[in-house]
Order: sequence, then structure tokens, then C-alpha cells
Amino acid sequence: MEPRAQVRRLSGKQLLCTARNRAVITDRTVEDGGTDIGFTSGELLLMAIGSCATGSVRNYLQEHGTTCGHLRTEVFFEPAAQ
Repeated sequence: MEPRAQVRRLSGKQLLCTARNRAVITDRTVEDGGTDIGFTSGELLLMAIGSCATGSVRNYLQEHGTTCGHLRTEVFFEPAAQ
């Protein structure tokens, strides 16, 4: 099955994102005109990148007989100066 996701507007700045039988609501911060009830799209993107990187490292370690222990990855975005 090829990866597939759907996104639709709920209200205000809120979006409903679904994939398979899972769902998450994205929103903006209050300072950015949202209600802050969900992650921002940028936060989800960072989590996806971190999850992919951490999962790849975990798989590599396991394939080579090394334990993962408390594997952790921190991902951040620093906007360019204006």
C-alpha cells in the first residue's frame, strides 16, 4: 500500500489530517490566530523527520546486534534572519 494522507479544513486555523485509520488536528498558536489545540504543521514535520531518523538508527543498531537503550533525537528549525 502506498502512503496516503488526507487533510481538510475544520474551522478557523484547524485542519483535520488523516492517514489509514488515524487522525490528528493541526492548529496555530493563539499568537498566530489559532486556538492552540493541536500541533502546528511545522511541529508535525519536525516530528516526522525525527521519527524517520530515529527509526533508521534504531533499525541499524538492531541489525548489527547493538542495543538501542534510550535512543533520542532532537530536531529543530531555526528560521533565517529577516
